[in-house]
Amino acid sequence: MFSHALRSMRRTTMPIAVTGLLLTACAPAGTGDDQGSSAPSTAASAEASTRAFVDITGESIEVPAEPQRIVAIHDVNAGEQILSLGFELVGIATRDGEFDGEVAAVYELDGVEPVGDVYTPNVEAILALDPDLIVGEGYDGAGQDQFMEEGLQDQLEAIAPVVYIDTFRPVDDVMTEFAELLGPAAEDEVARQRDEYQAALAEVSDELGDPTGLTVAVVGMRADDVVEAYGPETQVPSVILTQLGIEQPDIVAEAEEAGGYLSISLERIPDLSADLILLDTGVEEFGGDYTGNALWRALPAVQAGQVYRWGAEWYGTTYHRFAIALSEMGPELTGADRDVE
Repeated sequence: MFSHALRSMRRTTMPIAVTGLLLTACAPAGTGDDQGSSAPSTAASAEASTRAFVDITGESIEVPAEPQRIVAIHDVNAGEQILSLGFELVGIATRDGEFDGEVAAVYELDGVEPVGDVYTPNVEAILALDPDLIVGEGYDGAGQDQFMEEGLQDQLEAIAPVVYIDTFRPVDDVMTEFAELLGPAAEDEVARQRDEYQAALAEVSDELGDPTGLTVAVVGMRADDVVEAYGPETQVPSVILTQLGIEQPDIVAEAEEAGGYLSISLERIPDLSADLILLDTGVEEFGGDYTGNALWRALPAVQAGQVYRWGAEWYGTTYHRFAIALSEMGPELTGADRDVE
């Protein structure tokens, strides 16, 4: 395993060297010394074709000025953000050998090659695609390599620049950073999508009016008799409620203090009391179903028939996912009876 210092140096310098070789190989005839000082140097051309980008690791990485062959080694936390900005991928990570269903349902993946599962990238498959940029998930101040087998990071860096972006942040921050990575066209697209989402949010807010008196809980059910409360900035619907100024149960503050997710026993179900419940059914592998529990059935929202089930189509940190959630949440919020407790 290379030392951190050596790895940092390789991340910064290797793409320039590779680009320089490509430019030399592709230089047109008649650009040698006989052309005089007007001919651009290989070093200058290399610098013009790359630029510095600081990812979640804090390291400055030389990336293509205009990346053309991008591989995403995480699907929903790298690939989807790139696709949502109208850019193409040559490869994307899979789940058990299959493309993520929600991503495949929205974006055209014909011609996009599988490059191994999330956290277990297939180096040979990636190498065969000749990428000029590899993008993955950042989390908790570190790159996706923290979850990968030792040695894979070095193999990926030997192919192309590897960038990790933290997607566990507000959507504005996430998409702004992806746009910075991809260049001016992406920056224009992010601005357009941001304005469009804000306009849709304003419409719902106008229709909702004063949110006072409406309380909404965002809830998940997990295995082993556990119910989960989400913090105000954790899931897409939680963020939208916060943006609209809608009150959430007191337990949401506990969830925020716990890092965004608070697992509680079934005995604490009454703490989820609200006028409307948005029930997360998307993470099936972790799921339980306690809707038959007497404490659940006694909740005011359940009694009033104001429980809306949502799933994986609301997951993700792109404006597209926020727009989907907002369009479905809007009628539920504006049409909900208030003060049903």
